[in-house]
Amino acid sequence: MIAEKIIEKSTKLESLVMLVSRHIKFRKGKGLITAKDATGLIRLRSSYNESTPSQIHLLPHIRVRERHNNIFLCHSTISHEYKRKKIRKDSVVIDKVTGIMWHRSGSTKYMKFKKARKWIMALNRNGYAGYNDWRLPTLEEAASLLESDSVRDGCFIGKLFSGKQWEIWSGDIDGKKLAWLVTFANGTMRQVRIGSVSSYIRPVRSLDRESRMCMGQSILGTASIFESISARTTRLG
Repeated sequence: MIAEKIIEKSTKLESLVMLVSRHIKFRKGKGLITAKDATGLIRLRSSYNESTPSQIHLLPHIRVRERHNNIFLCHSTISHEYKRKKIRKDSVVIDKVTGIMWHRSGSTKYMKFKKARKWIMALNRNGYAGYNDWRLPTLEEAASLLESDSVRDGCFIGKLFSGKQWEIWSGDIDGKKLAWLVTFANGTMRQVRIGSVSSYIRPVRSLDRESRMCMGQSILGTASIFESISARTTRLG
């Protein structure tokens, strides 16, 4: 009988551990329910995809209000928590909600898509803000910056960012000839032919685990749950 109770408690404890390992939180964000991962962050896709216009409505955390051919009027549903920081005299913006770091401004000149990639390589060689893993944002990341209202120099982007880069490249493509731009001047994303237009760059990088812990994400909350599990394990022993 005692053994059966111990097994039953162990099973419940195992289920609790599995629940904590997933640690999925939910929060209300501008009318939508947004899922967080085990670190308490809203995870945005960081690897490039071949994104077609028909897939735009499937982008998470993005609300599309209108569509005109391959131009989408939209905004992010994420309630960001931005923090501006100086690192080695280089200015960055950290988003505590998504766990990514943005170049506060980016390129000072327009450039075509292929040249944008070379510009990123040069930025990494120079170690901007002490890092060499900067990249073009995915369409999901770039569009996450779109605010529902004009808040920065007439642009639909947070006040901590430079307003000069009113439009930026995404690293996502559609086949070999089409790429995506996110335009803060009018709150849209649009598909363009590679080589036909030039735009600005606003690089991004994913924060490592140590950086996220320093940001004070939900580590303390997670720790308290594991402390409770540890105490229960001790009692079972």
